[in-house]
Amino acid sequence: MTAAPTSEVLIFSRATDGPPVSRRVCQDWCREVGVSLDGAPTPLRAELAWEVSCGDAAISDDTLAALRKRAAVAKTDVNIVPAQGRKKKLLVADMESTIIAQECLDELARDVGIGEAVEAITARAMNG
Repeated sequence: MTAAPTSEVLIFSRATDGPPVSRRVCQDWCREVGVSLDGAPTPLRAELAWEVSCGDAAISDDTLAALRKRAAVAKTDVNIVPAQGRKKKLLVADMESTIIAQECLDELARDVGIGEAVEAITARAMNG
């Protein structure tokens, strides 16, 4: 059974359609599976994402699995990340139809009159 080094923290992040996740909920989930907290969870985005420092306590794979199982009920992911260097200045992601509800290139193509052609390419790409 491996344990995470103490230079890492837990990150709780809920799905946008999940119930709000509060500081108290993160604390309760940690206590339910035996995780010791080093202070209160810090909001990365209130009700959506929280950072939890566990101080010198290492989190075993079994404990992390139990915590993930508990949090999944509330559509919340739990991950261990490095304590240093985790905050980024730039995020590059393919968000179309994942985080936003439309394909941006299709929308732009419609604006310039070539929507059907670009939509056909998008459909082929999405279907492999």
